[in-house]
Amino acid sequence: MKFVKLLLVIIFPLLLAAGENNKVLIVVNDNSPESLEVGAYYAKKRNIPESNICRIKTSDAGSIEYKDYVSQIAIPVRNAAKSGIQYIVMTYGT
Repeated sequence: MKFVKLLLVIIFPLLLAAGENNKVLIVVNDNSPESLEVGAYYAKKRNIPESNICRIKTSDAGSIEYKDYVSQIAIPVRNAAKSGIQYIVMTYGT
């Protein structure tokens, strides 16, 4: 009986976390090799499906004009954040 309880304590949280990968959106900048690398690493480690990776193309200079932010970042991320997305992970260069 103790073994069963131990298994439940270990496995139950893992089962709950297993469904969380569909609730995560990763944003990567196709113009930044570092962003792509970090995004791929995170997706692999967390089992995030490819369909939950939002690819944007923007400058990785650290700042952009507001109109460019809206068209290159805000709108693509909003469109990719489909129903059920609870977490958005912004990678380096986004």
